[in-house]
This record gives sequence, C-alpha cells and structure tokens, in this order.
Amino acid sequence: MSSLPNFDKFDESMLKSIEADPVNFESFQIEYKLEFHSDVNELRRDIIAFANGNKEGYLFYGIQDSPIKIIGIEQTKVDAIKTVVNDVLPKKIDPILNPFPIIKPIPLSSGKYVVAIKIVPKKHGIYGIRQEDNPSKPNFLTYEFWVRIDGSKRRLKIDDIEGIILGKGGSAIKRLNVTLHPKAVISPEITKEVIIAIKAVNISPRPITIQEYGIHCEDMKFKVIIRPPITLGDSMKVLDPRKIMAEAMKLAEKPMNSLCDILPMKLEDGDLCSAFIEKKEFQNNINAKGYTFPTKVKAYFDTNEGIFYSDLIEIPEWE
Repeated sequence: MSSLPNFDKFDESMLKSIEADPVNFESFQIEYKLEFHSDVNELRRDIIAFANGNKEGYLFYGIQDSPIKIIGIEQTKVDAIKTVVNDVLPKKIDPILNPFPIIKPIPLSSGKYVVAIKIVPKKHGIYGIRQEDNPSKPNFLTYEFWVRIDGSKRRLKIDDIEGIILGKGGSAIKRLNVTLHPKAVISPEITKEVIIAIKAVNISPRPITIQEYGIHCEDMKFKVIIRPPITLGDSMKVLDPRKIMAEAMKLAEKPMNSLCDILPMKLEDGDLCSAFIEKKEFQNNINAKGYTFPTKVKAYFDTNEGIFYSDLIEIPEWE
C-alpha cells in the first residue's frame, strides 16, 4: 500500500484509503488481524518479529485481510489488547523492549474501533522470547527468535540470528530474504487468475542489486525466468509496481507478468523487489519441459553478490 501518514494522524479516513487501495498486501511492515483472540503468545511473536526487523512495523486489529475490509472490534477487545501489551506481553521478552510499542485505538463511525500498534525495531542486537518467566525453571534461558519476512513472521535459525546481529552491527555481510507465494491473491476486482508471487527483501545495511529473478523447477533442473515489462507505453515507465497495476487494470490484454519490478533494481536496507507470473504462464513453462504437477520449486534472485533462494515449496496440480 501507499506510505502511511504519521502515526498520530491515523484515523478512519486513513483506514478507508487502505481499504480502497487496489493493490494491498500484508507486507514487510504491515499486518492485519480481524480479531484479538486473547492469544498472548501469538501477539508476543508478532511484535518481536517486527522489532527484530529494520523498519517500523504496524499491527492492525479489526481489519480483515484478503480482501482488505474494515470491520472493527468492540471496546472490550481494545481494553484487552492494552492490558496484554502493557502488562503481560513484556514478561517473557529479553531484553526489555525499547522503545516500547505504542497503541492507538482508532474510533470508527460504526461505534467500533481499529487498534493500531506501532513497533520500532531494535537498533542493535535482537530480541528473544523466553520459554519460561520463572528463573527457577530449567528452560528459563531457552529462547525462540522471530523476524518478519515480507508478509509473514518466521522463526529464526542460528545462521539467521547471526546474520541479523552482524547486520545491525554494521557488518559488510549482505543478506537477501526470498519468499515464494504459490497462490497469491491480488484483488478479485482486478483478476480471478491465480498468480505466483516471488519477493526479496534486503535485510543488510549495504545495498544489493537484483539482476534477474525467476523460479527454479524440479530441484533446479531448469528455471522459469520472469520477464519485467520492456515497453508498456510512456505512462508505464515507472518503478512503482502499484502504479503499474493501476495501469494494467486499464489494459485487460496485458499479461499479469507485466507487473514485475523493472531490472536491474538496487535494494537499500529494507527495500523490497517483487515479481508475479500467472498460473497459466508458469504451467505452460512446466509442460514445455515435459514436467507435470505436483512439482517442487524455489524462487531465485540473481544479484551482484550471488544467487539467493527461497525455501523449496511443492506446488500441487491446479484444477
């Protein structure tokens, strides 16, 4: 979605602009939740995942995802969220959250609320969640670590933890987190086609340049290169994929894979590069090589620092 206004200016009109955005995903910085189900552990992980990142994160309660729709929650739920964030959530987080998350209830004309929580990332090091809050318990010093990758949180492995700590300490190590979404939904108003979305986020302090992206198939025996647009008219000469999407809505004959970011693309710390390919386009590539579904694939981003891959994902046969 478009950039958010200052946190203290969040209001219902801002929320409606989110709802009206034709291309709106949960992202590296934003997560939408329809309800708060009193799951303290889940909320703690959500907040830690943002806090271990590189940019401010925003968690919204009372907004439905896919498609985005403002629903709102009752006042009692607002009070419950405040209590959990202020009194319960910090007990298992180490070190102490600093700065502490900021909660802003946004009143709606319906009488309900959307609760926005702003999470500021830790400048150095990383936050962990203790398994126990009682120092006498044997697993008091057993931790789990989470970070936000694109539109979801992920539990960190040792190598990931090391990379984040070194990166926040100014290391020259470059890291690119790559994800693949085999059944992405852009908006039912725009297209009913299933698309595959691949995304890469730079989580290191130094820039990295994307030179090519695509999908490796069948344990990387061959690859499907996703081609960015070459000529789509003067109005399409923009790098913002949202503007490209807006133009594509006017041009029904344009294929979905014309919505990719234009390459080469330089990613600064926290920047995102994304590409999309229609199911039919991808399926034709698979069939042309004599392969059938289900098949295992990895997203890849070829950069000036080598090739970065997503996890291996099995794509089932489509109907």
